[in-house]
Amino acid sequence: MLRSQALVKFNDDLQVLERPLPVPKGSEVLIRTTFGGMCHSDVHLYEGYFNLGGGQKLPLPHKLPIALGHEIEGVVVAVGDEVPTGVLVKDKSYAVFPWIGCGKDNCAHCVTDNEHYCARPDAKKFSDGQSGDKLYGGYSSHNLVPHWKYLIDYEGAVPRGLGCAYMCSGLTAYSALMKVKGLGISPQDTLILGLGGLGFQAVCMANAVLGGMPLAADIDEQKLAEAAKLGCRVYNTSDKNAAKQIMKDSFDGTGIKAIVDFVGADKTVGFGDSVLRRGGKLVVVGLFGGTFSQPIVFFPLKARCVEGSFVGSLNETKQMIQLLKDNQDKVASPPHHFVSIMEASRSLKELQAGKVVGRRIFKHDWPESRQ
Repeated sequence: MLRSQALVKFNDDLQVLERPLPVPKGSEVLIRTTFGGMCHSDVHLYEGYFNLGGGQKLPLPHKLPIALGHEIEGVVVAVGDEVPTGVLVKDKSYAVFPWIGCGKDNCAHCVTDNEHYCARPDAKKFSDGQSGDKLYGGYSSHNLVPHWKYLIDYEGAVPRGLGCAYMCSGLTAYSALMKVKGLGISPQDTLILGLGGLGFQAVCMANAVLGGMPLAADIDEQKLAEAAKLGCRVYNTSDKNAAKQIMKDSFDGTGIKAIVDFVGADKTVGFGDSVLRRGGKLVVVGLFGGTFSQPIVFFPLKARCVEGSFVGSLNETKQMIQLLKDNQDKVASPPHHFVSIMEASRSLKELQAGKVVGRRIFKHDWPESRQ
């Protein structure tokens, strides 16, 4: 039986729902979930909307009940008849690449290894809001993966139980860092804004990707202290002199070349814009919400770029895993902790209130009596 900590009513406690176990066909693989990461975007699904700023909200179209969670790993339970013999190892906990597109030859995203951008109705995404019998996700006991190629063997890259988090927060951080790699004069010519789960992932991979530690900024002293321990020069953006201090500490006093905003709020984008030097790049990753406006003439006059970054591709996932394997001495393990899947509701509320430091990962220890 498939069990899920499912969202039955927006902004309300999750409920355990049961569905029959699916039978894999063709290239499909059925896994028993071992670990599932909690992502801040789960809160948007939990609340039922995205914040557009100015009091406006973008309602999500999901039909309840739905399963939450796209950070998934698990062991193989059954495979379809088209899965090659011996390609998957019994009892190995595989991470699952969840950003799956339609796979059609006439899709510009899917044919260019950018299926994570695919938004067609027939995209094969199997988590983050599936309803009906398909309650698949990191909050569910089992998941039917559309193709065996999306199972990622991360052994030797990160400890067991962390593979799931690297399929979202790790991949998102890696892809964003790659967009600013080599832009600055030095690694300290890059600023990480926001030290939540994503920001800490970026800080922990920065030495391997950028060749050194970047600057880091947040409003939480505890998070700043953790980043400082890893070698970052840190700034508290709630300090009215923070922007001036960053400008003063920059290479020539004119600002920072590359900024990655892992919050994505109007205040953080505005702060990033205030310390970005001429010719610089601001990469917005976070989905907190709000609005940002600027006179158009400033874009050519300041020759600056504002770019969005959304998770990453399957190829980037493989590159990231290899980077982690090859740079064990340069990659720090991001702050994380494990809790029972039975604590999913409480955990969502704590994340919603900003009380979770680092990454919270659910251990799928469903009561044996319900197995």
